[in-house]
Amino acid sequence: MRPARLLLAAAALIAPARTDKAEPAPVLAYLFTLRRARHPLPHSWTTYFEGCAPGSYKIHIHIDPTFNSTEASDKGPAAKYFKQQNVIPRELLMKVRRFGHELVQARMKLLRHATKPSGDAPAPLFYSFFSESCAPISTCDRVHAYLADPAQANKSFIDNKRPKPPQQLADDAEWQTEFEKTCPRCKAAGIPSKDIRYSPGWVTLWRRHAKELVAKEHLYDDMLTHWGWSKLVRPLYTTHAQPPAALPRARRSLYDARI
Repeated sequence: MRPARLLLAAAALIAPARTDKAEPAPVLAYLFTLRRARHPLPHSWTTYFEGCAPGSYKIHIHIDPTFNSTEASDKGPAAKYFKQQNVIPRELLMKVRRFGHELVQARMKLLRHATKPSGDAPAPLFYSFFSESCAPISTCDRVHAYLADPAQANKSFIDNKRPKPPQQLADDAEWQTEFEKTCPRCKAAGIPSKDIRYSPGWVTLWRRHAKELVAKEHLYDDMLTHWGWSKLVRPLYTTHAQPPAALPRARRSLYDARI
């Protein structure tokens, strides 16, 4: 055997076996809307993330660029997780007014960035929104095991505890008038008054639902910009604004935002 062929044969014997096994998808993308590039509950989240399996999650952070510090600290117990590498690009950051439409826009910027394809890396199964007052009430391994269960595929988790008022159930004149006054652009967006539901914005979305919501953002941005306030009509989400296969009824929250 020629020397060159002998070397190739020897290399083949010692080369590591190739494996075509696909990299598993991260279970959950954690989308944080913070004022500064750090979380005010660092110990809680550090304990939580330390219980996550490597590669099972992604962290994306939106911060308010009008605060003095927009750089994540490299010190402190949570610096490993709330770091500059996890802050979305600066050109995507915006000032957030609490209870204003800017908060919705900031969360959509987070979601759009998080769902953007990243090479051959698989997309996370779920995307979940968090604020500065959100704290984990379970362990990471339990949460991920629950979400990774095939039974949870194609589901999104939305808190929908507030029942429809009698006026909405009847879709009577009072409800329709109040709704049109509160949301003058809803009709143009194709959202009828009878389909509005109340929910906090801190939801967990299945990846297909997340991508569909991003794709439809332009249909609702103008509508929400002109959303008013009413004691009778106090949502928001709508069954039309959510993807068709979104969760049809209330399910237990995985996190507690009231601490």
